[in-house]
Amino acid sequence: MFTVAGQTFTALQAVSFIQNVLNAVAATATAKGAWKKAILAEDKLVAADGDTVKMIRNAIAAMLSTQINTPSAFVSEASGERDAANAGSDPWRDVCGWRGGRRDRFVGGV
Repeated sequence: MFTVAGQTFTALQAVSFIQNVLNAVAATATAKGAWKKAILAEDKLVAADGDTVKMIRNAIAAMLSTQINTPSAFVSEASGERDAANAGSDPWRDVCGWRGGRRDRFVGGV
């Protein structure tokens, strides 16, 4: 038996403690790898198709610009501020890769 950081361990308890930590680290590493692959795939897709998406969005916004109730997903931020009620929820930003605080990642942004 020995004491480390105020805890007393037998040899088996120490091995079990270390194994639990290593298992958690391994599981997290796998999840991080999948997440990084997903981010790279997203970046590749946005780089390849982002301009086309923006042009489609602008074309639809132009077609709907004479409508009284233009869907907010197609209204450019340059044309005016969104209502405070809609500021926290914008489906277009979700689709285009808006990641809170990273405006440079927003394909359709101004």
